[in-house]
Amino acid sequence: MNTQDEHKILFSEYPKICKKHFPSPLVLKTVCVIPEPPSHEIGKITMAEINEHTTVDITIDRFDRIYRPKENVTGVVTISSKDAFSYPNISVNILGQAELKLESVSKDTIPPRSIIDQTLELKPMGKMAKQSVEKIPFSFPLVSTEGKPLLETYHGVYVNIMYVVGIELNRGKLKKKLEKEVEFIVEVPVR
Repeated sequence: MNTQDEHKILFSEYPKICKKHFPSPLVLKTVCVIPEPPSHEIGKITMAEINEHTTVDITIDRFDRIYRPKENVTGVVTISSKDAFSYPNISVNILGQAELKLESVSKDTIPPRSIIDQTLELKPMGKMAKQSVEKIPFSFPLVSTEGKPLLETYHGVYVNIMYVVGIELNRGKLKKKLEKEVEFIVEVPVR
């Protein structure tokens, strides 16, 4: 059997995937199996989303993650558990800070100026079942904690202004805590 016949056999094994990406069996060089992405909608949970380890993930609703002051930042925290565990609470931390470096290669920095520092409790103390996935929505207004105007996100050599949503999930004394941070962009309109 020559390689062209092998490709035709592989082509016939995966007709939906291959015909979509390779219209003719003669064009086919290798077979690529393209899995469907997991569903990120609340309530639609597949077994593919349950990992072999316990994980936590944060998804921001806007694909570009760009927000303006006073808008609501919305998203979903997804907890996939392999084993059952209890937790003291589930909360997200919203942190925005401006950091100034003295030199571009130096590790010395001036202590960062806090712009936003909030904690939003999503669930009180509870238990997570074995082999389960829980999706918890969150929403918070994008306002400064001290009433000062928000600064636009910026990553430079000497100045770094960033905003993140983070979660730290404690699972007990003997288990490692789960952490995840996702940056979102703040765009301040010109006045």
